Amino acid sequence: AMGMQAAAQTFFAKNAKDLDMSECATLAGLPQAPTDYNPFLNPAAAITRRNEVLGKMAELGYITEAEAEAAVASPLRVKRGTRYTKIREPYFFDYVKQKLIDKYGINTVRKGGLKVYTTIDPRLQVAARNAIDSTLKTPGDPASAIVATEPKTGYVRAMASSGGYGQSQFNLAAQGSRQPGSSFKTMVLLTALRQGINPNSTTYSSHPIDIKSSKWGPIKVATYSDSYQGTVNLVRATLTSDNSVYIQLDLDVGPENVKETARMMGIRSKLNGYPAEGIGGLENGVSPLEMSHAYATLGAGGVRAKQLVIKKVDFPDAKDDTTYKVHRKRVFSDGVVAELTKILRQNVTGGTATGVGAQGFTCPAAAKTGTTDNFRDAWLVGYTPALATAVWIGYPDAQRSMYNVEGVGQVNGGSLPTAIWGKFMKAAIGSRCKDFPEPKTAFVSKPFSGKYAAEGKRAGAEYDAKKDKEKDKKKYTEGKKNRGNDNGA
Repeated sequence: AMGMQAAAQTFFAKNAKDLDMSECATLAGLPQAPTDYNPFLNPAAAITRRNEVLGKMAELGYITEAEAEAAVASPLRVKRGTRYTKIREPYFFDYVKQKLIDKYGINTVRKGGLKVYTTIDPRLQVAARNAIDSTLKTPGDPASAIVATEPKTGYVRAMASSGGYGQSQFNLAAQGSRQPGSSFKTMVLLTALRQGINPNSTTYSSHPIDIKSSKWGPIKVATYSDSYQGTVNLVRATLTSDNSVYIQLDLDVGPENVKETARMMGIRSKLNGYPAEGIGGLENGVSPLEMSHAYATLGAGGVRAKQLVIKKVDFPDAKDDTTYKVHRKRVFSDGVVAELTKILRQNVTGGTATGVGAQGFTCPAAAKTGTTDNFRDAWLVGYTPALATAVWIGYPDAQRSMYNVEGVGQVNGGSLPTAIWGKFMKAAIGSRCKDFPEPKTAFVSKPFSGKYAAEGKRAGAEYDAKKDKEKDKKKYTEGKKNRGNDNGA
């Protein structure tokens, strides 16, 4: 208990200004021997010491004899306060503590005395838990986690999850690695845009995929609903989250390039650069913390900020560690990201993420849903210029399907995760809407004829036809020449 205010909270669970005469005297007597006079450990000694203080105050004329007698006659009335011992955000506290240990060593952290300024916003923590609790209300419901990152600074403003710390100390928001489903298609689309592929004019055939690749082996992919659209452009394929189109696009832009894009966005989990990653099939999965960071890069128009949970650390010797500075780096052209945002905004107003508006959140926003096989994981990851928020729902203890949860027959990214995301963002941002800024550089497309794109297939067919025609012409010429030689003979 460093100082009178801390002592008042520790020993009486109240502010210093609300202490009475007896309580003040109890605290005033402690510094001489804090352990010996500790009222929790030795109340008799604490009373004796308090009374000495009161007697001396009366002797010196600071209080009257009557006031001293009244205070001496009163009991200690100590009450153990929890202001400095209760951890209000235990999951986040543990995460920050580990960061401190990683940087300064466990002995420095155990020694204590550090004053740590974090990035968390208590108001947003409450909003995050309320969004989860008001959506997943029934015992036995799956768990959920939310992480919200500020695009401009990289500050983690909210990190919350369902369940009690007493039941499990596993931090679902930071430690939970799960398959991201179609929310990873954003990385494929961004890769395509980086290569100058026009999302409006580039089309693919939506159909069951059965490819035998010499490099990747057999690739079989179906759509989420087992329904197919025929020839569609990339915008339409994104709004319907078409797996069959996206696996073909992934192969055309290069799975290794998709991996590179994900790294540039901020993903740090293991990536192999396989085609399956483009539709959410990662070896180990990703955490909501990572996905929030990656989409925050989009919210900042292509500038990746280092994700931070600590602003500053003060040491007992008055030295401050100010190395926790905002660090930003442009990794994508703002024109390319603006083109991506334009599509993902349509996904909120007329695609798989339309449920956001049903929660009353009407600010400009861009988002992508994600659902894994058999409805085991469901995501909504989206962003505004102010916040990039990732919401995950699933059973943390096993790969269990989510059926009949809160009236939803099959939990996908467009259902309960979208509801939680909309509720949280409405509380976090409210009506303080900001539109996405116009890009300073324009998105410039160039001709594209990928192997699996409709344009590529047409070009290939025309090329084959031309080759066949040339072969026929060559055969005809050679035959005519041979016939001439025969006739001459």
